Amino acid sequence: MPWAKILRSGQVTLPKEVRERLNLKAGDILDFEIKEDGVVMRAKELVNKQPPPEGLEAFGRSLDQLRAAAAGKFNDMTEEEVLAFVDNAVKEVRQKRAVKTKAARVKTAAEI
Repeated sequence: MPWAKILRSGQVTLPKEVRERLNLKAGDILDFEIKEDGVVMRAKELVNKQPPPEGLEAFGRSLDQLRAAAAGKFNDMTEEEVLAFVDNAVKEVRQKRAVKTKAARVKTAAEI
C-alpha cells in the first residue's frame, strides 16, 4: 500500500503509483471528502480531459477547412500581421454572435 509523509507546510507528495493509477499531472485538482474513519481523495475534473470523439473529429474537420481556405493567403505576411488578422476575425465572430444572441432575447421578450 502506497504511503506519503506530511511536510511542515502541510504538503504531501503523492506516490508515483497513485499518480499513475489516477492519471494525475502537475496542476490537477483533488477533491477531499472527510469521513469519520479517514479521508477520501478523488481527482476532480473541472474540464473534461478527454473531449468526446465526435467533438474532436468536428474540430479536426474545421481545422482542415480553415487550412484549405487560408492556403497561400498568409505567405507574404509577417507573424504580427497574421496574428492581427486572426484577432480581427475572432472579434468579428464574437460581435456577430452577440448581435444574434441579443436579437434572440428581444424576440423572446416580444413574444411574451
